[in-house]
Amino acid sequence: MPDAAPARKPMESHRSIDFASGYHPDQAASFRVEPSADGRSVRVEGLCPGCRGRTVTVWPTGIGSGQKGIFRGSAAKALARIPDRRRLVFCECNHAHANRPDAELFRGCGASWHVEAP
Repeated sequence: MPDAAPARKPMESHRSIDFASGYHPDQAASFRVEPSADGRSVRVEGLCPGCRGRTVTVWPTGIGSGQKGIFRGSAAKALARIPDRRRLVFCECNHAHANRPDAELFRGCGASWHVEAP
């Protein structure tokens, strides 16, 4: 019997654009936001609305790692306690975008948007 097919990732259609900081409207329908199975992180995955590159952001919850993440306790419980569950995400497509400042923390095109936590 064949193994189950792996989960499908969004089809990347990256556009080579110059780096430019810019906010895009909420992208809730375009992104998957899921707590990890072990409850130690939250993963946001989808296509950047700026450059259409595949971007993945992982937020640690701080459980058992000695780190202070943006969440406390299990991811699902922590997310349920947040009154405003919108989270700001930045493009992390890892593509080279012209004119990206050397000091820029994120490895993407400069786009940002909000997603809803589950």
